[in-house]
Amino acid sequence: MKRIVVIILLMGMVTVTKAQNPLDLIERYSIDTASLVSYIKENKLKEWGIDVEDTIKIFFCFHFEDTVIHSKEDYLDGSFLNSLYLTWTSDNPKKGYKDISGMSEEQKENLKLDIGWYSVVDKKGVMLGMGPDLFDGFKIVPYRENLVFLCIDPTRYMFEKKLDILFEIWRRNNGYYWFGINLRENKIYLVVDTRWGAEMFTLEDIINNHLDSYRDGTLYDEVRKRKEQEYRLNSE
Repeated sequence: MKRIVVIILLMGMVTVTKAQNPLDLIERYSIDTASLVSYIKENKLKEWGIDVEDTIKIFFCFHFEDTVIHSKEDYLDGSFLNSLYLTWTSDNPKKGYKDISGMSEEQKENLKLDIGWYSVVDKKGVMLGMGPDLFDGFKIVPYRENLVFLCIDPTRYMFEKKLDILFEIWRRNNGYYWFGINLRENKIYLVVDTRWGAEMFTLEDIINNHLDSYRDGTLYDEVRKRKEQEYRLNSE
């Protein structure tokens, strides 16, 4: 019964609303993050014996899709966000659902919001583990001071409130490019994440100064090489 209630709550997240801040995708798409957090605590963390009190923080990288080819101006003024749409998934990884408006309640029962990944940290910001989506198992991250691991830096950006929202837009050959939003600054960032750490760029910087390397994927290679060198110079 509890699982059905949680799923029903998640189903209520499809309505697109007019957010007071156009960059607030959580409000715009009525994403019920409280229900997502509750579901992960009850269905993922407890089986590992992880404390699920309020000191635990859970951060999400939301998954969007977009079929529109945007101009530089669309990115600079933020209007590219208007064509994004959330997708839904089931426990069958081969099935993806873009539009669920025509489905019956019975058909919707086993669907959940398709997220890129989620991470769990303690009150000190130490990552405890992460999950790729809401269906697959939770994976513990072994702690050490100089740990480098995909998604560690993006999680740190959110824990330190450098970013309020993190999301990916599925594109073929997009590498490890994610978008971040800082609502207080009212700015959009591009996050390039690698095995050796991540870097943040303002979207204006990417469009004005790194557009070609972003499009052909060499920006990822540049960041990866730079972060790997930094790690080797500062490793224990």
